[in-house]
Amino acid sequence: MPQLEITCNEDICLITLNSAPDRPGIGAQVFGDLWSSGINVQMICSTPVTKGKANITLAVSHNDLNHAIFCLKKVQQHIGAESLQFDSDAALLCISGINLSETPGVAGEIFKVLSEKEINVEAVSTSPTLITCVIEKAFASQAIQALRQKLAS
Repeated sequence: MPQLEITCNEDICLITLNSAPDRPGIGAQVFGDLWSSGINVQMICSTPVTKGKANITLAVSHNDLNHAIFCLKKVQQHIGAESLQFDSDAALLCISGINLSETPGVAGEIFKVLSEKEINVEAVSTSPTLITCVIEKAFASQAIQALRQKLAS
């Protein structure tokens, strides 16, 4: 197991555009409008719902929530997304390490540890060096402690 750094950002809110059209240019509209408004997006997760539709979930800081919702309501109407929802009780649990994607079993171990603590992963985003899990903010400290105890040994 590689050396891992485990951190958590509790200053986030999740916003989801439900059943947005899944076609070229939608991401450019969504994230271009947020960027033009000075809103930093800390995580993006897109999941297909049905053919031609996807849910786009993103994380922004609490300070940006109202402005982001204002921007995204306009985008929602423009692109024809079904609905917009937000969750201000979320946290980003980040597990990072060199060559993380080349180490078998890391994701499985992370999910196992969290499930043993009955912590649900609401969304996940990955890169070669980072696994980011969205969890309930109330479980942030418990998740960090459990993962550090299991993965640092």
